[in-house]
Amino acid sequence: MQKKKWKSGCGKSKIGLKDWAFRCSRKSRLLFFRVEIRHIGDENIKDKERIKNMDSIYGNESGISYCYDNGGVTFYCSDIYTCRDIDMASNVKRVCFGEDDSTKQMYYKLRYSCMIFPNVTEIYIARNVAAIEINNRMFPNCRKIVSNNVNYRSGSMLVKKDKAMDWNFLLNMFCLKKGEDVDLTGIDMIKSGAFSGCEIVEIKNVADLSQVEKYAFSDSDFCSDKNKAVGGFRMAGPIIVEMLPDLEEYEIPDYAIYTAPRAVKAMQKMHKAKRLIINNLAATVNVLCTTRLPKKVIVKNIKKRTDDTDYDLFDILDSETTEEIELQNCSPEYKSINGLLYGRVIDEYGFFTKTWGVLRCPRGMKKAVIDDITEEIAQSAFMGCSVEEVVMPDSVKMIGNEAFSCCKYLKKINLSKNLQKTTNQLGNNACFKKCEKLKSIEIPAGIKEIPNMMFFGCRELSEVVFHDGLEVIGASAFASCRNLKKVSLPKTVKRIKRWAMSYVDELHLASNVVPNGLVLGLNNSSSICARVIFPDGREVLVSKTVNPDVEDKATLQLSKHCQDPDWYKYSSNMTSLLLNGLIEYERRRKEPEEWPDNRPEQTELKGLLRNNSVTIMNWLLTHDKRQSLAKLINYGFLPDSALNELLTYANEHNMPDIAAYTIQQIQKGETPDTKFHI
Repeated sequence: MQKKKWKSGCGKSKIGLKDWAFRCSRKSRLLFFRVEIRHIGDENIKDKERIKNMDSIYGNESGISYCYDNGGVTFYCSDIYTCRDIDMASNVKRVCFGEDDSTKQMYYKLRYSCMIFPNVTEIYIARNVAAIEINNRMFPNCRKIVSNNVNYRSGSMLVKKDKAMDWNFLLNMFCLKKGEDVDLTGIDMIKSGAFSGCEIVEIKNVADLSQVEKYAFSDSDFCSDKNKAVGGFRMAGPIIVEMLPDLEEYEIPDYAIYTAPRAVKAMQKMHKAKRLIINNLAATVNVLCTTRLPKKVIVKNIKKRTDDTDYDLFDILDSETTEEIELQNCSPEYKSINGLLYGRVIDEYGFFTKTWGVLRCPRGMKKAVIDDITEEIAQSAFMGCSVEEVVMPDSVKMIGNEAFSCCKYLKKINLSKNLQKTTNQLGNNACFKKCEKLKSIEIPAGIKEIPNMMFFGCRELSEVVFHDGLEVIGASAFASCRNLKKVSLPKTVKRIKRWAMSYVDELHLASNVVPNGLVLGLNNSSSICARVIFPDGREVLVSKTVNPDVEDKATLQLSKHCQDPDWYKYSSNMTSLLLNGLIEYERRRKEPEEWPDNRPEQTELKGLLRNNSVTIMNWLLTHDKRQSLAKLINYGFLPDSALNELLTYANEHNMPDIAAYTIQQIQKGETPDTKFHI
């Protein structure tokens, strides 16, 4: 047999352990190893065959080079600390691991050994044992562990103690036969392979159990047909060890408190079933290791409504594949109607009232029909759901914070006509935040305030209908609504908070009284101006890049529009000043008797427009405002050089209307010359 090479040497030299050991005197070897070691040579035929078998297990890398006998047991080692396999005579009934009077820490890595010793009934663990890894079938009839080691517990099973975590790890049960008892009192974790080869199907006293490794029950009768399934699950006491596949209905046993990893993986396909029945809600939440439950969930036997039962139900309904919930034999403070979860509203003192509210919508529901017993919709009741349509009765008076937020598929919802008539407020903040598919909404009459961020991030929202009675629009109420370009406000609106309608480009007012904060309400750095149109048809261009420090001045600009002929002078920046000046000049031309050319205010305005005509024209061209550009041309403010270049530009960019106005103006006569660039 070819000699094995050691991967590590001994001390500073490159000498292998076996060579080092045999260079020592027999007395030195006995003092170090406490036993007589044998070199694996040609004369030890039995040992050679044993090593050959080990090499086949470890892929010719077992590294076993010596062995020693202790109490009739032969230990095959790869180094002075590690035993890889054992052998013994058939009459050996007690196996001793380690030596009490040795300081050398020993590791017994026997998990992959194929040896079976059915006559061994007792194992002794000495002080110097650092770790033991045993194949569960190696000692199938061992029923007694005697430990003189602080890391291992005496008893009927092999249990390792972890002082740092204060946990007990179950390592081996040694192939228990049918009818034998298993008491797991004090066991915190079951390691892989602990029940391998066991014929039992019952365990008890698992109250201390916190964790089960993936293969803890593999290759045992717990996972075989001998263990009769309950509700579609094979149980090891209160532990779910296996879930049967492809059933239409599953029912979690009311005594289930833990799910083994093998069953956790199978539960990922539970959503293919039609129904799930839950008998013990509190325990089931801990054993359901999946976010994909069946379409319908039936919950039974909730005796009393508490905060914990609320949260447990919410966890169940957070399944993305669950579309309805049904309650049976539950507390009178709960109801399930049309697949939604309802509960009695709790007053400020913590008592249940007679009022009913929607507590939670199943995350997978597509259409929600709210029952007319409902007066409130609770906080986050529909948050993140897949609902596409919501039918809301007029009985609803209050909508909670973020009740419909992040409903990315919500396309249609009708709001109750009686929302918050007692407090005149639509709801708390962000009720419809990021409902990205919502295209239109009607705010019920009588609502006085739209809260902050109410419709924030509703990207497809393009139509909002307001009614008289609305007084305040909260901060960012319609911010990031990119398609909401045109809005008409009722005359009752008094206050618009910052960024309330940041993407609105055309705002129609029903009164000449400008709402406080309107300019900052339209603020948006991605756009330059918004048109504010008054009831008489007059309009103002408002800058959308206003510094908050000039809010009062900017709002005054709009108020002056109704009474001061020089209102345009209050514009918040130069662009707004010039464009508003152009609007005011157009208005004055319709009243020539009141605004003759020799009136000082008119002369001043004409001078402003003439001196900045090229700047105005460039802005109008950039933003494709052809109608306003045509008026600027006809007013005669542009110089000849600008008109000539504008004509060339219009012909090159297929703008026949602008070219025609330009030619007509050129033919009228001379105008002062100014430099012009497009």
